Amino acid sequence: MAKRKKTGQHRIIPEPLRQGLRQGGVLVRGAVLAVLGLATVLALASFDAADPSFNRATPAPPANWLHLPGAYGADLLLQTLGLAAILIGLALLAWGGQILFRPEHRLSRPWLRLCLLPLAVLLGAVALAGVPAPHAWPFSAGLGGVTGALGISRAAEIVNIWWGLDQARPLVAIAAGMFTASFGGIIRDTFCAAPARILHSHQDAYASLTMMGACTYVALSAAQASVALRIAIPIVLVVAARKAAWTRGWRLPGYRP
Repeated sequence: MAKRKKTGQHRIIPEPLRQGLRQGGVLVRGAVLAVLGLATVLALASFDAADPSFNRATPAPPANWLHLPGAYGADLLLQTLGLAAILIGLALLAWGGQILFRPEHRLSRPWLRLCLLPLAVLLGAVALAGVPAPHAWPFSAGLGGVTGALGISRAAEIVNIWWGLDQARPLVAIAAGMFTASFGGIIRDTFCAAPARILHSHQDAYASLTMMGACTYVALSAAQASVALRIAIPIVLVVAARKAAWTRGWRLPGYRP
């Protein structure tokens, strides 16, 4: 006597309800990521050095938009990671927004993305450590925080030992920034089994323009331009070139065998 095949007809929870619960769980995770990302961005954007923190006790109410949690969290993030901490909030906000508002585009390998995020933040902190901090910056560690200052110092020592370069800090900062902005996207998309976005036909000039901006910054630093010009001119130059490449269809020369 043939055995009766198992079907889903006798399940306690109907399949439509199971799918609804599964989709609801995905939306909840997306909402949690979006809320955490938004809270991080708001806390960092409203940071005030006079607010209470782990290193400062004051009876005055915090000016941070998220009150005491935001004041303590922003101070800790900026001291340890510098301005690179904003990458955490932006990444979580982008992932959560994609899950909530674009559910048809499934977020591939989320756990791998979360594991790669600290590496991107670390490289961003090292890159920012090579940028001179303005006088209004409240921390002595620089724009990359303690992590960036320590990372760029150790990397510069290694470069100096291997290649004998005395002034290796700018080179390390440029390499870290390039890796974060350009090649980090390739590695992320490759590990997440997605097409490398910056290699699409309309984005061929991505890495080369990033290098152009980095070289412009180095040239302005050698010319002893002000810190504001060192930062503003490369950003404007790269953004304008990227927009022109996008709208006018600029392409890099290709090789045809």
